Amino acid sequence: MVSIVIPTLGRDSLQDLMLSLPKSTQFEVIAVADGSMETDSFAKMASRWQGVVVSQAKTFGVNSARNHGAALASHEVIWFLDDDVVIPNEQIILELLSSHFKNAELAAVGGAYLTPPEASLVEQGYNLLSSLWRHASGETENEAFLGGCLVVRKAVFIELGGFDETIQYGGAETGFVHRLRAWSKASGRILRYEKQLDVLHRPSSRRFDQWITLAFRQGIRAVTTDRFRPSSAVRFARTQDFIKRLSAKERFVLAAFCLPYLAVTGIGRAASVLLKSK
Repeated sequence: MVSIVIPTLGRDSLQDLMLSLPKSTQFEVIAVADGSMETDSFAKMASRWQGVVVSQAKTFGVNSARNHGAALASHEVIWFLDDDVVIPNEQIILELLSSHFKNAELAAVGGAYLTPPEASLVEQGYNLLSSLWRHASGETENEAFLGGCLVVRKAVFIELGGFDETIQYGGAETGFVHRLRAWSKASGRILRYEKQLDVLHRPSSRRFDQWITLAFRQGIRAVTTDRFRPSSAVRFARTQDFIKRLSAKERFVLAAFCLPYLAVTGIGRAASVLLKSK
């Protein structure tokens, strides 16, 4: 019924995800190594997971790995999960997805990022920022998804051309989600956010310099992907709506992470504009 596609860099967090996945013959698990992974590391990963389809993308980037896995998928529904998330409740997943996709009008469904209780403040801030992006990037509650938890019909995925492999870093799903949103409106198909699909997200393996690098690269990418976002008025209204839902602590954590992170993103954006003007 469902092919689970996991792009991975071979991080230790992959084991936690594997252990949390639903145990059912109706799920096919496909782990796709990034094209940059060394041969020995890939061989070690491939030998570890019995009953899992393990392959390696030919090129670098999370979207390349996602597309590679989608091409291998044998079921009608593809569930994209990143290797730094965990499924909090595997028992409800099979019944949930079976129920949703009985509706032929449903094209895609997805969840948001939750933060485990033991997560660091940096992780909490990043997950809140990701959830804010998901909320503000759609005109309604159902229109924007995160690549770390996105379920879509394979036929729809193919029709829309898959993920843009030139977008390699955080927010790499932006272009696909934009096409999915426009297509669903034109075709009258349904997109749905499902709270019970929310995943626990632990981006803990990044060092401080890697966070800075990611923010800078996202700024560079933003110059080409901003056109996928709703108008500034819509984003502002939905940002206000999101912040109203947060506790005082969550607002503090979001601000403490968001302000410096977006400052570095702004530097990346300015650098990209400057380079293009030369």
